[in-house]
Amino acid sequence: MTIEMTKSMTPEELDQAKDRYANLIVDGMDMDDLWTFAVETIIHNMEMWDEQDLKEEVLDLYDEEIWEDLTEGTKMNVTYGEEMRPAS
Repeated sequence: MTIEMTKSMTPEELDQAKDRYANLIVDGMDMDDLWTFAVETIIHNMEMWDEQDLKEEVLDLYDEEIWEDLTEGTKMNVTYGEEMRPAS
Protein backbone atom coordinates (compact mmCIF):
# COMPACT_ATOMS: atom_id res chain seq x y z
CA MET A 1 0.00 0.00 0.00
CA THR A 2 1.43 3.35 -1.05
CA ILE A 3 0.34 6.57 0.59
CA GLU A 4 1.20 9.66 -1.35
CA MET A 5 1.90 12.72 0.75
CA THR A 6 1.37 16.05 -0.91
CA LYS A 7 2.15 19.42 0.49
CA SER A 8 -0.58 21.96 0.92
CA MET A 9 -0.76 24.78 -1.57
CA THR A 10 0.07 28.30 -0.56
CA PRO A 11 -2.79 30.79 -0.91
CA GLU A 12 -1.13 32.10 -4.10
CA GLU A 13 -0.82 28.59 -5.58
CA LEU A 14 -4.46 27.89 -4.74
CA ASP A 15 -5.52 31.14 -6.45
CA GLN A 16 -3.50 30.18 -9.54
CA ALA A 17 -5.06 26.70 -9.63
CA LYS A 18 -8.55 28.22 -9.31
CA ASP A 19 -7.77 30.67 -12.12
CA ARG A 20 -6.52 27.87 -14.39
CA TYR A 21 -9.57 25.74 -13.59
CA ALA A 22 -11.96 28.64 -14.29
CA ASN A 23 -10.22 29.22 -17.62
CA LEU A 24 -10.54 25.51 -18.45
CA ILE A 25 -14.30 25.64 -17.77
CA VAL A 26 -14.80 28.78 -19.87
CA ASP A 27 -12.68 27.37 -22.70
CA GLY A 28 -15.13 24.47 -22.94
CA MET A 29 -18.20 26.71 -23.23
CA ASP A 30 -19.87 27.94 -26.39
CA MET A 31 -21.39 31.42 -26.64
CA ASP A 32 -24.84 30.27 -25.45
CA ASP A 33 -23.29 28.61 -22.40
CA LEU A 34 -21.30 31.76 -21.61
CA TRP A 35 -24.40 33.95 -21.98
CA THR A 36 -26.48 31.69 -19.74
CA PHE A 37 -23.73 31.50 -17.14
CA ALA A 38 -23.29 35.28 -17.10
CA VAL A 39 -27.02 35.98 -16.72
CA GLU A 40 -27.46 33.35 -13.99
CA THR A 41 -24.43 34.69 -12.11
CA ILE A 42 -25.70 38.27 -12.28
CA ILE A 43 -29.17 37.23 -11.12
CA HIS A 44 -27.63 35.23 -8.25
CA ASN A 45 -25.57 38.27 -7.22
CA MET A 46 -28.77 40.35 -7.05
CA GLU A 47 -30.84 37.88 -4.98
CA MET A 48 -30.76 39.98 -1.83
CA TRP A 49 -31.37 43.31 -3.56
CA ASP A 50 -34.63 45.13 -3.01
CA GLU A 51 -36.28 47.48 -5.51
CA GLN A 52 -34.27 50.47 -4.28
CA ASP A 53 -30.96 48.60 -4.66
CA LEU A 54 -31.82 47.61 -8.22
CA LYS A 55 -32.98 51.12 -9.12
CA GLU A 56 -29.80 52.69 -7.73
CA GLU A 57 -27.65 50.25 -9.69
CA VAL A 58 -29.52 50.88 -12.94
CA LEU A 59 -29.44 54.65 -12.50
CA ASP A 60 -25.72 54.58 -11.63
CA LEU A 61 -24.84 52.59 -14.74
CA TYR A 62 -27.53 53.70 -17.19
CA ASP A 63 -30.30 56.29 -16.85
CA GLU A 64 -33.93 56.87 -15.90
CA GLU A 65 -35.15 55.84 -19.36
CA ILE A 66 -33.55 52.40 -18.99
CA TRP A 67 -35.11 52.03 -15.52
CA GLU A 68 -38.51 52.88 -16.98
CA ASP A 69 -37.99 50.37 -19.82
CA LEU A 70 -36.99 47.64 -17.35
CA THR A 71 -39.96 48.24 -15.08
CA GLU A 72 -42.55 48.80 -17.82
CA GLY A 73 -45.51 46.60 -17.13
CA THR A 74 -44.52 45.85 -13.53
CA LYS A 75 -46.42 48.75 -12.03
CA MET A 76 -50.18 48.87 -11.86
CA ASN A 77 -51.46 52.04 -13.50
CA VAL A 78 -55.05 52.72 -12.62
CA THR A 79 -57.06 55.31 -14.47
CA TYR A 80 -60.57 56.19 -13.51
CA GLY A 81 -63.24 57.26 -15.95
CA GLU A 82 -66.26 59.29 -15.04
CA GLU A 83 -67.51 59.71 -11.52
CA MET A 84 -69.04 56.64 -9.98
CA ARG A 85 -72.84 56.60 -10.20
CA PRO A 86 -75.29 54.31 -8.53
CA ALA A 87 -76.26 51.30 -10.59
CA SER A 88 -79.62 51.67 -12.34
